[in-house]
Amino acid sequence: MSGLFLLITSFDYKNDSVASAASHPADFISSFIGARWHMADFKLEQAIDLDGDGHLDTNLMSFLRPCDLDNTLVFKSNGTISVDEGELKCDRTDSTMPKLGNWNYDKATNSLSILNSDGKKVAIWKIIDSSDKYVKVNVTSLQAGPSLAATVIWKTL
Repeated sequence: MSGLFLLITSFDYKNDSVASAASHPADFISSFIGARWHMADFKLEQAIDLDGDGHLDTNLMSFLRPCDLDNTLVFKSNGTISVDEGELKCDRTDSTMPKLGNWNYDKATNSLSILNSDGKKVAIWKIIDSSDKYVKVNVTSLQAGPSLAATVIWKTL
């Protein structure tokens, strides 16, 4: 797994932070399963100076390594997630990298839950908009410190 997944799962959904007016295909799951999803955009909703250079940042894509940017996720019909690291391989010196396990879709809340290999929920992605070619999700950090909301767009390859 890569730093890309670490960045994504460092955020979690907070119920009061997302508008509920989402659109998605009538059969969202059939268009979602089996597709190779590539991160196309990852932006903070509130700008902060992430790198200490005195400039406010919102675009988290610029902080990802090239070896993270070519990674893809596949949500399989058996409820598991696979990761393809792409052609560029990142160094695997970080033993704390969470391992993906399973996923499920909650139609009532229009959200995806992602669990690690131990069955612990590591992220909930609230779906804002989707088609068979992209999915736009909202995530909010619930970790200690300031609350950070981000919007992530995944596109199929």
